[in-house]
Amino acid sequence: RYLATPSETDHLDFAISTDCYDKSNYYTRFNLDLLDYRNMQHILRGLYTHEFEDYLTITMGGDGMYDYLKSYQFSHSDDHHDQWTADFFAQADWTINTHWNIIAGIREDYFSHYGWEFSPKVAAMYKVENIRLRGSYSKGFRAPSLKEMYMDFNMANIFNIYGNDQLESERTNSLSLSAEYFLSDYCFTLTGYYNIIDNEITTTWDPTLSDGRGAMKYRNIDGTNLASIDASVMARYDCGLNWKVCYSFFHEFAADGLNTNDARPHSLTAQVDWVKNWKNYQLNVVLNGRLLSKATYYNITNNNGSYDKYELYTSEGYTMWKLSINQRFWDGLMLSLCVDNLLDYKPKRYEYNTPYTIGRSYNIGLTADIDRLAKTIKK
Repeated sequence: RYLATPSETDHLDFAISTDCYDKSNYYTRFNLDLLDYRNMQHILRGLYTHEFEDYLTITMGGDGMYDYLKSYQFSHSDDHHDQWTADFFAQADWTINTHWNIIAGIREDYFSHYGWEFSPKVAAMYKVENIRLRGSYSKGFRAPSLKEMYMDFNMANIFNIYGNDQLESERTNSLSLSAEYFLSDYCFTLTGYYNIIDNEITTTWDPTLSDGRGAMKYRNIDGTNLASIDASVMARYDCGLNWKVCYSFFHEFAADGLNTNDARPHSLTAQVDWVKNWKNYQLNVVLNGRLLSKATYYNITNNNGSYDKYELYTSEGYTMWKLSINQRFWDGLMLSLCVDNLLDYKPKRYEYNTPYTIGRSYNIGLTADIDRLAKTIKK
């Protein structure tokens, strides 16, 4: 990595990196090591920043990457694939006056398999007294990975999953608006998001694959629109007491009318902590938890050997809380007491979107820094 500052207003950052991950089978009897998986990436990156006094900052740069993937999950006649990617970007951060700030940027990406993608963004903030208003728009994309394009693998002996070298990029348009209000010891925040997803990359059932037995295959679909509203209240007091409450609402507008997203529409998190210091003793009490509503969604199921049927599922709502009491004696002795899952919640049915808990648990810990403890006691 190379860092340079040609002047007080100019900064240059240049870096080269390599990442390689291998997996192999080693046969001890024959002292034979057979490589069957390799993912290797070579990355080149450059960044230049110029500051125009205190009101404007320009940032420009680019990245280049060579991505190589060898896998036993490719066909024997095609055991590896690679691709070149590059991007070029520029951004301006402009403080117009004491009230307005605007950030605008453009980005151009190149992928050797299908060409170029353009991604602009713009964000603005208006502030007056104790109020902050923000708005932003950005266009983004996610390119298909080598795995999604070329891999062919068995999914736990249930069905096969096939790649698709005709995949296009998954594209998004994102809008957000937010407001913040500060009042004495309090901060109120309200944020709304709306994301439009097109050409979403997912797997669908194809009955013609695997010699007519059917299999999953990566494809582009119409995509979904996502909306979310987040609200939070935070308070800090001079007595050492702090608290924060956050609420989120999430909704998916499925293109085909089937909501397959298992995200819970309502969620609430809260935390209360209190800290008090004495001469040789500190007490810190923290209570935090979350409350998640039930989720109703469609999930693909086995339909006489074909995974082309959707059934309605419901995941139960639940709440989890944790109480921690931390005590510091002098400057080097720490005693920690913790009760996790305070209300002793146990799922009726364990699933991938439920907490893996068997009920309430207790933890106690004691740490000591002998050197610091001895110095503190001598004082």
